[in-house]
Amino acid sequence: MTANPIERLDVPLAALVADLNREPAEQRIAAGLAAEERHQCDPMDSAIAQLACTCRTRVPTETDFPDWAAWLAQQVAKSNATWRTR
Repeated sequence: MTANPIERLDVPLAALVADLNREPAEQRIAAGLAAEERHQCDPMDSAIAQLACTCRTRVPTETDFPDWAAWLAQQVAKSNATWRTR
C-alpha cells in the first residue's frame, strides 16, 4: 500500500466549502452520527456480554486483600512526592 501524496489530499478552501455546502449541516451531522453508531455496533458484543454471565469465578473483594487500600494510598503518596520534587 502506498500513501497518497499530500497534493491529492490537500484541497483549496473554496473546494472544501463548496463540498460542505452541497448538503445541509443537519444532514451531514446525522450522517456522521449514523456512521459512528454503525461503527460501534460490534457483532461480538453479545458474545462478550455473555462471558460475564457464564463466568463461575468469584470476583475478589476487599476482604480478600485487606491491606490493598493502605498499600495503594502509600504508592499514590510516594508518586505525588516524587512529582513534587522534579
